[in-house]
Amino acid sequence: MSLIEWLFGVKKFDLIAPFYDNVLSFIEKNTLSQLRRRFVPMVEGEVLDLAVGTGHNLTFYPLHKISKVCMIDLSNGMLSKAREKIENDENLKSQSEKFDLVQGPCESMPFNDEQFDVILSIDVMCSVDDQKKTLDEAYRVLKRGGKAIFVEHFKTGHFWYDLLLRLVTLITMPLVGASMVRETDKSIENSQFNVEKEER
Repeated sequence: MSLIEWLFGVKKFDLIAPFYDNVLSFIEKNTLSQLRRRFVPMVEGEVLDLAVGTGHNLTFYPLHKISKVCMIDLSNGMLSKAREKIENDENLKSQSEKFDLVQGPCESMPFNDEQFDVILSIDVMCSVDDQKKTLDEAYRVLKRGGKAIFVEHFKTGHFWYDLLLRLVTLITMPLVGASMVRETDKSIENSQFNVEKEER
């Protein structure tokens, strides 16, 4: 349970959903949006987007290549903001039948085995409760021969960088349950996925 949950008795992400975009605006503008612009257009067919938050990937979906995109998140508050973005964008709204927003944990997803052509995970593994279960579930619902795209941050292995990340984690962990020093790269390498390409 996070500090906010302990203090207010509400789900942390539901509480921060109304101002989440404003809080992350600097990081989105200077880092994450560039990564989204590069990697999100790689998806096609039936897509599962993990822990979508308020829907930052929406702008970058190549809708002409997508038959359906399932956006899953633990927080109803976050999904509500994502729905608002779909409703307020004429292009997205005109193709709203392609979007399926599902509330639930990434560690236990209500989908069939081998259901999706592509799994998309951007800035997700820092905050899931259990990385192994999330990766196992993602592998289960991905079609054999399908593609998974993980764009994640993790412990660097450099002392001073990691010391700074540990200090940042003292703030991010109690507030939103996000660790800056998880060894996500190793978790993915040790998962059932076959890593075909890796960049740092």
